[in-house]
Amino acid sequence: MGFLHENENSSKIFIRAESKEEADHSYNELAAGAKIEVPISDGPWGSYWGMFRDKYGMEWVVEILKKKRLGAARNIEPESCHHGAACTPSRSKMMTGP
Repeated sequence: MGFLHENENSSKIFIRAESKEEADHSYNELAAGAKIEVPISDGPWGSYWGMFRDKYGMEWVVEILKKKRLGAARNIEPESCHHGAACTPSRSKMMTGP
């Protein structure tokens, strides 16, 4: 087993927002007094996200997934991607095309 920081917690709370405004509001309100680990901003994979650790050591991630970037070549819908599960192409897109 590798190095484990004493404050490390393997659980994270994910909040998926519908807009940048909603993500900013949620992030700013929830991160007040927390340790900012990743300031909320555009991510390299086409999302808008940020991460912080609250006073209890729990990590929070606030994000928006931009549908047109996520799996665009495979017609993957964000709803078919869940934490810990593989992303699969949308059946309706597979049958009807782009």
